[in-house]
Amino acid sequence: MTAYKNARDKWSIDIDDFYHPDGRKEPRIRKTSPVNTKTGAERYERQVRQSLQDGTYGKQQEGDIPTLAAYVEKFIDAFKVDGNSETGTYNNQSLFRQHLVPLFGKRLITSFGHADEIELKKHFADKGLSSSRYNQAAAAINGAIKLYFKIGKLKDPFVFKKLRIGDSTKGFYEMPAYAKLLAAAKGIGINSELVVLLGRDMGLRRSEMFGLSPRFVRMSEKKLVIERAEVLIGSRRVMKECKGKERRTLTMTPAVHDCFRRYFKLYGSRERIVAQHDGEPHTQKSFSRFMATIQERAGLEADGEVHILRHTCCSHMAILGVPVKVIQKHAGHKQLSTTLGYMHLAPGDEALGTEALSRPILALDD
Repeated sequence: MTAYKNARDKWSIDIDDFYHPDGRKEPRIRKTSPVNTKTGAERYERQVRQSLQDGTYGKQQEGDIPTLAAYVEKFIDAFKVDGNSETGTYNNQSLFRQHLVPLFGKRLITSFGHADEIELKKHFADKGLSSSRYNQAAAAINGAIKLYFKIGKLKDPFVFKKLRIGDSTKGFYEMPAYAKLLAAAKGIGINSELVVLLGRDMGLRRSEMFGLSPRFVRMSEKKLVIERAEVLIGSRRVMKECKGKERRTLTMTPAVHDCFRRYFKLYGSRERIVAQHDGEPHTQKSFSRFMATIQERAGLEADGEVHILRHTCCSHMAILGVPVKVIQKHAGHKQLSTTLGYMHLAPGDEALGTEALSRPILALDD
């Protein structure tokens, strides 16, 4: 590698040893690296040498390379064509609009390096955003960079590394905290009580709550049918299949059945079961405020997150010794590995294993 710092203290490359297959020597190439680090310059030199090898060097000048902002639309179009969901597309658009373009919009798509990765991590940390959200942003910008390199037949695209997220226990409400939450919900009203029960007893996702209507509630059979979900994509509402695309029929707990009985007596068969008091659909903000009110009344952290009730459902079943396959079916987990994330809470695993291995082994008769 010939990476070096020039008189302006910029990392540069100096290629004076390239010969074409016909024996012709390429004129000396001295260029400043678009990424001002040693590794960036070395990567740039590899790209130049590869373009010389491919016969594409000089056919695309730096002025022809798009900025990230100019390339976003092409990437999003390709993302859609690849069959990705509307939700995923909207999420990527939001990440570029809110974070990536304001940070890196004027940068050439080929110019990224480790300093940018550090800047992106710092940006998300300063805003108090989660590691998962950073990883989503890293995946989005990596997708755009890789697409450009693939189309241009370029090699060695820079990849923003994702943060490692440890196998920490999923947050859930311990039994006493859940009892406070349910009591608070009952004190507020039937809508609050039903949401808490649908989350904890039935394990419903928010989108499944939004997709629930009276025709899926079989009161005489004490069954709840989960077969559709309503997702919010910006200001649009989209009804679709449940995550995992598998319909599941759940048996109501007595508490859920009684709550539905009182709910239908009060509201009748209005189309949206989980809705605002006037029957209008919840927005993301209104539902977050709705959940935060219950949490605040219970003296718990009022983050407005309803998905913790689903974690609580799976965690409580594991604690109570429910078999893993039963939990998987109840929650609608497509992958068993998702359910296994709760099974460390199951009682007596080690003791049962030790007891089983301690039993005498009976010899078989000849």
